[in-house]
Amino acid sequence: MRERRGSPFWEVLILLAAVGLLLVLNLDRFTQGGRSARVRFAEVEHEFRRIWELQEGYRNIYGTYAPSLDSLNFRTMPDALFRYSVVQADSFTFRAEAEALRDYDGDGVLELWQIDHTKRITCKRGD
Repeated sequence: MRERRGSPFWEVLILLAAVGLLLVLNLDRFTQGGRSARVRFAEVEHEFRRIWELQEGYRNIYGTYAPSLDSLNFRTMPDALFRYSVVQADSFTFRAEAEALRDYDGDGVLELWQIDHTKRITCKRGD
């Protein structure tokens, strides 16, 4: 009887496929939030665009930016990931914030984003 030397091609291929599958299933862990960070930013970007458009419409009517989101009749979805608010508004500028409702990476810091009248979105505190 002949002695086997090395592993057959198919055994190695199956092992590589299993390792690849495990990596794909745990990709979020390896990318520090991966898709969830993109989902959070997509929400912030979408809601900030709505806030900016509502603020511009309010300013066209009243000559000043709205002091609160209630003045704009702005409502978020019940499953929103952030709390939105206007932190500064006058005749020329406004600034709104989005603060995360929970700490996604467990470091005790809540993610915070801002938008201003120029439509510039900035991350003030990352998570």
